[in-house]
Amino acid sequence: MVINSNSKPKTKLLIAAAMALSAGLFAMPAGAVVILPGAPASPTDGLGSFSGTQLYDVTTPYSANLSSFSGNLEAAVYRESDGYLDFVYQFTNTNNPNNDTIETFVASDFSGYSIDADDEAVGGDISPATVQSSPGPGPDAGANITFSFKSPSPGVDPGQSSDILIIHTNATNYDVLGNVSLQDSGQANIVTPEPVPEPASAAMLTLALSALTIRRNRSAR
Repeated sequence: MVINSNSKPKTKLLIAAAMALSAGLFAMPAGAVVILPGAPASPTDGLGSFSGTQLYDVTTPYSANLSSFSGNLEAAVYRESDGYLDFVYQFTNTNNPNNDTIETFVASDFSGYSIDADDEAVGGDISPATVQSSPGPGPDAGANITFSFKSPSPGVDPGQSSDILIIHTNATNYDVLGNVSLQDSGQANIVTPEPVPEPASAAMLTLALSALTIRRNRSAR
């Protein structure tokens, strides 16, 4: 990248701050086994269980469109000793013989963070066979984390629950406006926590990128 030598010092500092801040936001935690966008992996290749301080916990009943299945989802957020956040989920499929089997669990939005996924078979019946983040390139690369229960079992049947699903991240802050979906012939969408940049960091990055845009527009005149 070539920076115009006529740029004002303040603009140069803002651009440098944006570059440094981006590197900090997307740095990966030490020891993480990163799930690359578009590459399926086994959840058992992850870091193991979760621990730390629980920051958030909620249990939400859900019902899929087409009335194909229903149940409860528990979602929690834990802060590990290194300061990073784990997003933890477990869902049930109501014991109704008319319910479909639930084949996939999708959590979003995790784009821009290093991800390691895991499952813990405590109080659960079915383990996910694979976990995968959405492919790239582009801003949506890694946004959705999909746990598949299709093989070797057909999925989470009526009356069963998933294992505890864990998404380890290098995020340090979250809000509760994320989304997960459970899918088979129907789909249930549920509002749950998602990782977000620290408010001060996000504001600094926005300011720096705005300054860069202004500088480019002036140079183009």
